[in-house]
Amino acid sequence: MKVTTKAKRKAYSYIRFSSKKQEQGDSLRRQTKAAQDFCERFNLELSTETYQDLGVSALRGKNAHAGNLRAFLRACQEGKIERGSVLIVENLDRLSRQQIVEATTLFLEIIEYVDIGVSQPPAKIYNKAELNESRFAIFEVQLAFVRANEESAVKSDRLRKVWAEKQRKAKDQILTSQCPAWMILSEEKERFILIEDRVKLIRELYSMCIEDGLGVYTITHMLNKRNEPVWGRGKAWQECYVQRLLTTKAVLGTYVQHKRDDRTGGRKTNGVEIENYYPVVIDEATFRRAQAALASRKGKGGRRGYGKDRTVNNLFTGLLTDAYTGCPVHFLNKGRWQYLSPSYCKLGKVGYYMAWEYADFERLFLVHALNEEYLELMHEADTWQASKIDKIRAEIDTLRAQLDNVSRAIAEVGPSESLKRQLVELESGLTERQQTLNHFLLSQCASDEEMFLFAFDEGLGTRLRSDAVLRNKCRAILERTFSKIEVFFEGDDEAYIANRALIQQGLNGKNAAHNRELVRSMKLQRFIRVHYRNGATLDLFDDNCLIEAEALR
Repeated sequence: MKVTTKAKRKAYSYIRFSSKKQEQGDSLRRQTKAAQDFCERFNLELSTETYQDLGVSALRGKNAHAGNLRAFLRACQEGKIERGSVLIVENLDRLSRQQIVEATTLFLEIIEYVDIGVSQPPAKIYNKAELNESRFAIFEVQLAFVRANEESAVKSDRLRKVWAEKQRKAKDQILTSQCPAWMILSEEKERFILIEDRVKLIRELYSMCIEDGLGVYTITHMLNKRNEPVWGRGKAWQECYVQRLLTTKAVLGTYVQHKRDDRTGGRKTNGVEIENYYPVVIDEATFRRAQAALASRKGKGGRRGYGKDRTVNNLFTGLLTDAYTGCPVHFLNKGRWQYLSPSYCKLGKVGYYMAWEYADFERLFLVHALNEEYLELMHEADTWQASKIDKIRAEIDTLRAQLDNVSRAIAEVGPSESLKRQLVELESGLTERQQTLNHFLLSQCASDEEMFLFAFDEGLGTRLRSDAVLRNKCRAILERTFSKIEVFFEGDDEAYIANRALIQQGLNGKNAAHNRELVRSMKLQRFIRVHYRNGATLDLFDDNCLIEAEALR
């Protein structure tokens, strides 16, 4: 007589704990051993493929939304895991600690595909048939989820109260031993001690960002190139860390409390800020200028420089426009030669090619645009801008105070429609005033010393070609000083219209050689119109260079 043995059902273990610190404890070993014992007791075959969410909270459902529990469900839906298999957990709270509706929904979603085994005594297996037959089985599951959610809620409330008490005493005592990388906690744990070398580097980073006009990418590249010692365990400086140093309020001495975002796993602020908690290393004016500089470069894109020194070739990126069409003027690097040309020339919109040799353009601009007369005008503008900035900052402080009052009212009486409308209006007004402040901070000119350096230094042209840092600094000064530079490739408007008509007549039915000679004979005087940020304008004529245009073949 042939004896057949029933194949064992496949089982998969799911292991989860909320904190990475628990990984150092016994939780992982305990849950793994419990799954093995459960399989022996219920005659199951434990798969070598396990699903783990280590250090992932289930209170907000992160493990079910984006963790490996979601990966398990996806595998079930795709048929990669056989129906009737068993998912083993130590307890139901390993699946979810959310409120009863969300937790029960997740449980029923899983049990649609596989059975759920609980290894903690009394060990048992939940399946869809049992839940349908027994009117009390689902209540047992829901009771377990309610208990888990309440336990987490109590624990969270207790931690909130502890932190609230710490915040109340923050003026007199240290909240936590953790602190920014440029300081250490004293042995008596009563004060923070600055690390002078690191503080010096932070101030240098802010100077690079503001005075030298360098972006995060270039600063990071320069730190690594000069082998600046890395803070921490990394082998090289990273852009994200340099960005954090340039934006964290800790340099102002402000402690910003964060909490873990259960959905993303990252950190987010909970709105609690304590001023004068750390020693101040950057003053507020410098910090604001750095934020304005970073904001001005955000989203501009473009190339990050050329060669090992990341040298900026075009000092006028984002400033140049074609005077006739408003189209941007492009920088064309042909190796030995560099040119400026309107974008529509590249698209073939005209019958000949217009270009301005970049070296001639740069020389004309630097010699004449930063003259002594206009430096005096810009100095007068600085005084007006300073008073305007003070006024905007006062308006921002008032809006913030009003926002605090409305927020407190909502917390006390509830979110009425009137209060919601006020909140939206105040937030919109605050955003608008902050953007205006950033605009004025960005438009502040460089110091007189810097401006005269570029206006009257006879060796500037030679130094600019060889000094990458100086070239970046020059571009930053131009961005702060000028709002727009219009390029008239074919002279003023009337001459342009007349000459364009003649050129077009000559281009009709003529060969390329004839067209080239016609264009070169026009004697067009090109010039640029410079728009300063204080509203002044200046026309710079290229008296020594006639237009160099070439008919397209």
